[in-house]
Amino acid sequence: MELKEINTLLEQELNEDKKLITNVVKGFPKDVSHNFKDAHKTLYPFGSLWGRGVLFKDEKGYFALVDSYGSSHSNIKRKREGKKVEKTFYFGYNPRNKALYIEDGSIGGDFNKPGLQAAIHAITNMGPLKGSIVKFR
Repeated sequence: MELKEINTLLEQELNEDKKLITNVVKGFPKDVSHNFKDAHKTLYPFGSLWGRGVLFKDEKGYFALVDSYGSSHSNIKRKREGKKVEKTFYFGYNPRNKALYIEDGSIGGDFNKPGLQAAIHAITNMGPLKGSIVKFR
């Protein structure tokens, strides 16, 4: 099966399932098809359901902005110039196992709980996963 066919099947499954997220995994799976840090195209196993994000912190706490895979971290940062950047990250959704993968793109350690919550909130409210439902079993 060609990559285009796989991506079409993934998109169909996603539309049928209403983007239900049942698991959040830190780190991308080992079978990601490209060097995702430099990629601006669909990736196996996510198809077009992946992107980039930036976690910010201000006096009110953490917030994140995300965009699709065609964007860059620098473009996202420009939307909030002057705000303190905590970290950059990548995210992808695999409809086969309903998992949201979040890969840290920054040097400087792991996400803390409020930061991870802000990232998930942004992922499910904007970008290619807007409207996703998070429901852990």
